[in-house]
Amino acid sequence: MNAFCFRLHEWELEIHTEVPRYLQALRANLPYYLNDSFKKTRTKRPERRKICFNIYHRTGNEKWIASELGQKALSQLRQYGFCQIVNVRTRSASIFLNAKRKISDNVLYHAGFLHPLFLNLLQFRATLVHASLVSKRNSGVLIAGGSGAGKSILSVAFLRHGFTYFSDEHPIVELRNGEILGRSFVNRISLSSLSVTNFPAIKKRLKWNSNTRKFYMNPWKKNGSPPATCSINKILFPRFHPHGTFTIRRLKPLELFRELAQDDYFLIDTHDSFRNNLGPNHLRIMMKLANSGEGFVVNYGPADIVNLPAVIENL
Repeated sequence: MNAFCFRLHEWELEIHTEVPRYLQALRANLPYYLNDSFKKTRTKRPERRKICFNIYHRTGNEKWIASELGQKALSQLRQYGFCQIVNVRTRSASIFLNAKRKISDNVLYHAGFLHPLFLNLLQFRATLVHASLVSKRNSGVLIAGGSGAGKSILSVAFLRHGFTYFSDEHPIVELRNGEILGRSFVNRISLSSLSVTNFPAIKKRLKWNSNTRKFYMNPWKKNGSPPATCSINKILFPRFHPHGTFTIRRLKPLELFRELAQDDYFLIDTHDSFRNNLGPNHLRIMMKLANSGEGFVVNYGPADIVNLPAVIENL
């Protein structure tokens, strides 16, 4: 079994895997952390800040899955091709993959990495959010919303306006000493062919993927260093309308909390976090974010994308 480590701010992520395809999925989605110079290594970090992932193929040992993990885990292994056990006390996750089932890189990355990472971060009063995060002069803008809201193209628009990139999909939001911090989690930016037409100057930095039919951009060079933290002062909830009118509506704190509560990690994974007695941490983070930041619902169309960052900055 191979062992790999990489740093994510104050946490050390240690991965033990006998499945090369799992590492390939991580490399595809996290090119900054797992680039060509990535080595099988370990760094010296306190055990209290270490999060371990163990990934196995267990196709030939279904009796062990049933006896140790239960029939539900065995059913998941057979139906979805994987099952997982997250132990927040030992800060670890074990993911079992069915070698007979073909699992996409996207599923491996989200279900086999991001989900257990999210549950383990909660014990440190930190969480992943499904959003983009950019910052200028330490003033962060969180762009939240589901698929199709335009988070990626808006984050590129903010970058072109002088903002610093933190994350395009899963930034870390941490509650520390009573304050909310946004932490970078660098991933590749995915853009549709239509959205790229807004910024022809960036085409040289894009790579086309014929399987997903999307362009991808690595926002950081190999020798670059992403920022560590920023405050989060504004939270945007974009609504894309191809032929709509540009409008901005400021949210009251309760309205802002209701919008934040629609976040995928809060909405879908709260059951798991409460089961592990970590739900209150997630709730505290979202409540503090709602009370300390300014929230806006932004309705916009294609013609508004380029100028939207300047409007938001001046609010």
